[in-house]
Amino acid sequence: MAANDPNTQHHAILDKIARIGFCMPGSITTRQMRCGRQGCRCRADPPQLHGPYTYWTRKQDGRTIARLLSAEQTERYQPWIDNARRLRQLVTELEALAITTAESTEAWGRK
Repeated sequence: MAANDPNTQHHAILDKIARIGFCMPGSITTRQMRCGRQGCRCRADPPQLHGPYTYWTRKQDGRTIARLLSAEQTERYQPWIDNARRLRQLVTELEALAITTAESTEAWGRK
């Protein structure tokens, strides 16, 4: 089979998906913040904000869920989040391949 054969491409994408490890949705962000105390250094000019604080944020049942992470947790879970992003990219490639194959098979794109 040729490299541009849809079946070959399909199997290549599936092989990549099979090699992905744990996948965790969401993103990791780092923030610095102000607190509510009036005399705190975070309210000075210039402000000295608290943090940095690292959060894992995701959507669950339409709500945003955030978890504070330690440096070790951030190091452990960032690859999982990267894997989820890569999985979404590969699924998009798989869908595009299916559309292209269907259009070619059915001659939908031809006049």
